[in-house]
Amino acid sequence: MDRRFYIYEWIRLDTNEPFYVGKGSGNRAYQIDKSRNRYFKNILNKTEVAVAIISNNLTEKEAYDAEVWFIYEYKHILNYKLVNLDDGGLGAVEGKFNHMYGRKGSLHPNYGVVVSEETRRKQSLARSGKRNGMYGKRGDLSPIYGRKRNEQERVNISQALKGKKKSEEHKRNLKIAREKMEISGSNNPNYGNGQAIAGGKNPAAVKVKVTDNLGNVTIYETKEITSKQFKISLYLLTKLLGKKISVEDDFNRQKSKYCHLEGYKFDLLDEGVTTSRKTYTISE
Repeated sequence: MDRRFYIYEWIRLDTNEPFYVGKGSGNRAYQIDKSRNRYFKNILNKTEVAVAIISNNLTEKEAYDAEVWFIYEYKHILNYKLVNLDDGGLGAVEGKFNHMYGRKGSLHPNYGVVVSEETRRKQSLARSGKRNGMYGKRGDLSPIYGRKRNEQERVNISQALKGKKKSEEHKRNLKIAREKMEISGSNNPNYGNGQAIAGGKNPAAVKVKVTDNLGNVTIYETKEITSKQFKISLYLLTKLLGKKISVEDDFNRQKSKYCHLEGYKFDLLDEGVTTSRKTYTISE
């Protein structure tokens, strides 16, 4: 029988109390690697520590059971402040060693459980607005900005959407997208024109009037040129249109990044007003 497993504890020497309990074999007890959580590493940076083996010569099952027992005893009986993220045993283990591995459908403990509307409402509120980790993170502020899905991800999404009914609005959006695709590439009447319709030469280009904090006005040929000039995303430019910018009021974060916009105003140029191909400055 394989009895190479043991239980170990890490002790902080400023209080002489354990702060972590684990199960291991070989030299696992003494390893400090990326698998240690940030709370564990915070203590390492604050004080001197020591490691002790508190139970050895165990089978893996005995070690799992002992780990659960020690963590419970230390946390709830002796009131030690452990940084363990789970209660031991199979806890946060991933893959086939996790106790939930393969437990889908009728095998899942929550199978058939109906969540009430009140619970759904509370869950929605808990994740809405500023409570949501993605709040305000659109455009280039999003952690997935510019990321392209690989082929496997596309296949997974396609499989997940099969058989699901689309709303009327969703159908309209898909129709618009398809129509755009039908006139893309060589089917587009402007295919191959390239530089002839680039930037402000494009009849569909929208010019932007920028009023600075001194009242001077600059006309830019396109929104793309404007966004590059002021180092902001097209999404942010659109959000700021038509208002005199107050960095304090208009930005929730990274205020220093946008301090150069203080007092500026962006407007789409009125129809019928023409400009030369070059950007120029005028006084109101």
